[in-house]
Amino acid sequence: MAEIGLGEYCDEVKELIKAQSTDEAIAICRHILERSPKYIMPYRLLGEAALEREEYDEAASLFTRVLGANPEDVIAHVGLAVVHDENKELEEAIWHLERAFELAPGNTEIRQELKRLYGEREGVEPPRVKLTPAALARLYLREGLYDRAITELRPLLKEDPDRVDLKVALAEALWREGRRREAAESCQEILELLPNCLKANLILGLIWKESGQEEEGETLLARAQALDPENGVAQELFGEASPLPPEKVLLPRLEEIPTPPPVPEVEEVAPPKPEEVVEEMAEEEMP
Repeated sequence: MAEIGLGEYCDEVKELIKAQSTDEAIAICRHILERSPKYIMPYRLLGEAALEREEYDEAASLFTRVLGANPEDVIAHVGLAVVHDENKELEEAIWHLERAFELAPGNTEIRQELKRLYGEREGVEPPRVKLTPAALARLYLREGLYDRAITELRPLLKEDPDRVDLKVALAEALWREGRRREAAESCQEILELLPNCLKANLILGLIWKESGQEEEGETLLARAQALDPENGVAQELFGEASPLPPEKVLLPRLEEIPTPPPVPEVEEVAPPKPEEVVEEMAEEEMP
């Protein structure tokens, strides 16, 4: 029986979703989850497939689950923005798209869609979308200006302590700045809310392992690997110093795609507007 790596199989699923072959995409995702039930990526792909099928409640549930493991997932935020927009929940749609913009300020599709939503709310589209303080903090983090990122993030979290995405950014900035104790405290705070937060498990697992708490550290790193079996995020975060080496996890291909039940005939309606933003973001595969 032919085998394929998890990451490669997920790449194939993305192409199937783009081709609107959602039945096959869903079957493969479920097949992957039988092997790796906590793996984040198949849940995100299932969310994209549900969105393509206009199953908005299912899509929202799946994208929310993804954010429980990765509050910085751009596509999950964009997907939830689309769901809320379809449900005429303008403020919620704007909130999630603003989070996506903060994570990917250079993405043209997100900028244009955010301008459109602002136009719906204000009655006129702004000429451009300005960087928010959170977007600026993330820019500092990407550029290696960790102390400046920390300085920006602290007051934002004081103003809105429920922003778990910013807590994750702060934990990373503290760790990269060498402030291990504060980073560990930040990670512990995150894990009390989101025990499956991938980045918090990785950072705290490494800190504990380096400080001699081997067993506790290994427990967290094992949890992280269950969420990301090929350790891609660990490699991005830690590089050569990663305690989790890159893996290629193989599983058998799904030989037969289950035949979906027949769909009852319904009255023809005008075709829905394509969800171009999600498709473009999925194609770019931004972190």
